[in-house]
Amino acid sequence: MNSALRTPSWLVQGTRFVGSGVANSALTFLLYQVLVTWMSYAAAYTLSFAAGIAFAAVVTTRLVFASRLTWTTAFRFAATYCALYAAGLGITIGLVDLLGVPQRIAPIGTAVLLLPVSFLASRAALTTRPPK
Repeated sequence: MNSALRTPSWLVQGTRFVGSGVANSALTFLLYQVLVTWMSYAAAYTLSFAAGIAFAAVVTTRLVFASRLTWTTAFRFAATYCALYAAGLGITIGLVDLLGVPQRIAPIGTAVLLLPVSFLASRAALTTRPPK
């Protein structure tokens, strides 16, 4: 099989995931900063997270896992990110309301805490196991 068509290794996938995640986080954090000026931090987090899902669906599928986005993988990816959203919102609320982290920087802590879970969940959602 052509090496360009093979699924990248875990190390390559992990490196690409972090790189695309940094880009996604930077873009969505910037959007969050703009939105939180006009709305609650929870609403700003929700809207910026939704924008991040669209970005991640395209970039993660093609660049990170070298796969195609099908209806099945898109559904699994969306479901994965809905679960990550719920966890992330809970963490963000906990950081702000319980630990007193400023609402403008709380999403950074949330992203760091969810990074390994997000990688494993995204990989499971977007890749298929080859037939035995």
